[in-house]
Amino acid sequence: MTEEKLLQFKKQAKLLRNAFEKRGQKMNHNAAIELLAESLGYRNYTTMQAAMVRLSASNSDEYFDLGQVLPEGYVPSYLNTKFIVAIGQARVVFDALPSNLGHWKRYGTKEPIPFNGIYFEHQSLEKPLLAISFYEDVAEAVRIVPVIGSPSMTPTEENLLETDFVNTVRDYLPKSVRIEQQPTRVHLHDRVSESTYRKFKYHSMNKSSGNLHSLDEKRWLEFVFEAAQEGIEATDENANLVFAALIGEGFPERHAKRMSLDFQTQIGAMQFCLKM
Repeated sequence: MTEEKLLQFKKQAKLLRNAFEKRGQKMNHNAAIELLAESLGYRNYTTMQAAMVRLSASNSDEYFDLGQVLPEGYVPSYLNTKFIVAIGQARVVFDALPSNLGHWKRYGTKEPIPFNGIYFEHQSLEKPLLAISFYEDVAEAVRIVPVIGSPSMTPTEENLLETDFVNTVRDYLPKSVRIEQQPTRVHLHDRVSESTYRKFKYHSMNKSSGNLHSLDEKRWLEFVFEAAQEGIEATDENANLVFAALIGEGFPERHAKRMSLDFQTQIGAMQFCLKM
């Protein structure tokens, strides 16, 4: 186990422990270790034990308080795992899986899934449910559903469980099934073209005033229009991307907040006009 992997292990251990403490619950220590180790691709229990001996031997608080730090301009993103079946229907492939997959168990159907989907339940104290939807030759992990009354999970928490499910189920799937996942962090320049991002990046001559100058506002609206033409929609996720990118480019937070809200309204109006 490399030092880099051990460091990653400790980061995730801290995040998972905090997530459960926020809900006033504790996960069995061995179950947490198993979940974390498998999510990082370790299947040998002896290797996991050795890693934990090294983890316990460290008393450095600084080592435990690293958390997850994203580069400036990035926001956390969901994996949105897709299982692509080469031959046949994805639903048929998943229906052929055993009911019990390690510490995951098929839950069956449960509302509210408004489409042809199934749930898999993680056998932890909180028993979160992973929802799988089907579209002909594609099965997609659409969300992690926490226990009723529990707070919604963060992207990091969901991605951890989703990765664990993927590492578990891949051994039961036909070798022809291809697994695709999105990056766990995303930046505005990942969603728009290079020319559109340049308009965003250089629209303001004075970042301390945001886009309040008339010429800055004109260039800003050119960016919004191009983004609308490229299919960017008026979602909270896209507004968060704009906010993070503005902060990353050096705009004061008060302007970044206002401009990201403006963006959501403006691009919604432009999308409406483009569809007329």
